[in-house]
Amino acid sequence: MRYSTPQKIRTIAMWCGFVLFTSMSIAISTSLRPSPILQAIQYGLLLLLVATAATLFFMPDIAAQLRYSLVAVCLCAVGFAAWWQQKQKIHYQITISHEGNIYLSRITTDGTAISSASELVSLVAGSTIWPSFMLLRLRNEAGRIYPLALMPDSTSADNFRALAVAVRWIIRRKTKS
Repeated sequence: MRYSTPQKIRTIAMWCGFVLFTSMSIAISTSLRPSPILQAIQYGLLLLLVATAATLFFMPDIAAQLRYSLVAVCLCAVGFAAWWQQKQKIHYQITISHEGNIYLSRITTDGTAISSASELVSLVAGSTIWPSFMLLRLRNEAGRIYPLALMPDSTSADNFRALAVAVRWIIRRKTKS
């Protein structure tokens, strides 16, 4: 059987594991939950801050007023961080269309939507994408910024990779124009 040159190139490329001349859709829709790994890290840091406060409380080398002030600051930081942690336990549904539009909706833990409609958001400068961590800064039309810290356990592994690819594609498309 004789192959033409383009057929030979496609055959060799497929044999080597490459796919040529295909279009890829970046459309994805996935549910995002708070990362258990990230929450464990945050709770560990809170415990470290409590241990620091306890150590400062019993240090005799520091003046009493300064010591009590530092303990109060540590405990206020622990209270604020614990409040912030509880506030961040919102699940999100993110949908990226094939044109690159990002829609975000807040959902409850049982899967019902908090708001009736998804809102159109855009990626803001300062978003970070690493192989095992994404920090997405998304701004809605009213100007509110939603910071989403995502680790691979925030969604399925396939959806995490697809979301990273889609976000990188959106960033490249923005920088070219």
